[in-house]
Amino acid sequence: MEITFDIRTAYLITALTSLICAAMLFASRRLHRPSTAGVAWSSGGLALIGLAMLGFSLRGWLPDFVTYQMANTVGPLGVAMLYESTRRLCMARPMPWLVGAIAAGLLVFHLWLGDSPDVHAERLLVTSAVQGLCAAAMLPLLVRRIGKDPVVPVNAAIVLAVIGVVIHLVRSVVILRSGVATVPGGTFVTGALQGSVAGLFALLPMLQAMTVLGWINARIARDLRQLATVDALTGLATRRHFFAHARRQLGTPDAGGPVTGLLMLDLDGFKQINDRFGHGAGDRALAHFGSLLRDGLADGDLAGRYGGEEFCALMRRGSEDEIHACADAIRQSVADHPLFEAGQEIRLTVSIGMSTTREGASLEDLLVVADRRVYLAKAMGRNRIVDRRTTQPRDLLPTEGRAHGAPDATATLERAASAA
Repeated sequence: MEITFDIRTAYLITALTSLICAAMLFASRRLHRPSTAGVAWSSGGLALIGLAMLGFSLRGWLPDFVTYQMANTVGPLGVAMLYESTRRLCMARPMPWLVGAIAAGLLVFHLWLGDSPDVHAERLLVTSAVQGLCAAAMLPLLVRRIGKDPVVPVNAAIVLAVIGVVIHLVRSVVILRSGVATVPGGTFVTGALQGSVAGLFALLPMLQAMTVLGWINARIARDLRQLATVDALTGLATRRHFFAHARRQLGTPDAGGPVTGLLMLDLDGFKQINDRFGHGAGDRALAHFGSLLRDGLADGDLAGRYGGEEFCALMRRGSEDEIHACADAIRQSVADHPLFEAGQEIRLTVSIGMSTTREGASLEDLLVVADRRVYLAKAMGRNRIVDRRTTQPRDLLPTEGRAHGAPDATATLERAASAA
């Protein structure tokens, strides 16, 4: 088969694309702060690969020490840096010492081997072994990221690693069987194998850079979605995300079977916590309550931060009694798990207003009813649940409170019930 390009040209193209991609990654390293180190290592790896390919393309014009010992050292070292980049992007424990050990081992080997063209086979076998093993070591790291990172860039990285393993395995087998053909200047003869390898080498730096940038952009998009849907302080849904989810769920009729319930939850005495212990303690109290609320919900339920110390939860159960039981379990859990701040115990309680789709079909209807009932729960003494079946408010209001002129909750209950 006639080869229509010179292998020096292919190596020069690979060098230029590698260096350009390295510069592009280096300029983009701060796009996603948690991935900065991984992108920087990838940039350094491509830069070393580019320098090695530049040395190969200029063999005969540069000193043999540069184009033999140094080029064959920094090339596989660049792939080792790509392995370290993969470790960091995959959130694995960094191993920079391994890159240093590979660099030292390669340099010692190539200095010992010398710059004679007669030992091309030995030189290439070691180079392919290091590069192939680094590519193979990337695979388990990448496979463990499946389901944790966006699918497309992770799969693309896996494909690139597999291609690297196959290229160097095939190359090593061919070298062992047939040796390496060179011209008097020490440049490889442009045959089918060398031409194919050179062509793939020209593409891989671009594919590597595209994969890393795609991975980072996908992580940025994921983080932005999380900022829009998850409240940073409590880990619950944001108000906007909760409303959108609730409207979708309420758009599915209960069909006479399960009942959808909305809970409005308001932490009792939250202003006193801020005033006494400071706003930092108030933030920790909100985060503590958010954790307890999440633990009290089942799969398929959703809790969101409504605003300040007010929260909402949406759940679907077989009956109103089951929704009430879940709400009461949350209320009791909050009362049973105080927050400890600077050695002091901060006891938390929550007042809950409950509404169900037996009383309204839209989210707005349920919010109005639950909101009125949570205020009623506050008026009745806090740390309680009010739903449509709440009765005998005089029994729920402390006698001594009424004796000292506290407002009678009966009228409040009746007004709220009639309004609901």
